[in-house]
Amino acid sequence: MKCLMNLMNGNIKIESEQGVGTTVTLSVPLAE
Repeated sequence: MKCLMNLMNGNIKIESEQGVGTTVTLSVPLAE
């Protein structure tokens, strides 16, 4: 199950493997 969403010019990646390991990566480009 893979979910990819765009929020506030940012990227929210949610990856679930066999429902056992859940990896959530939140990348929001702030004032660089």
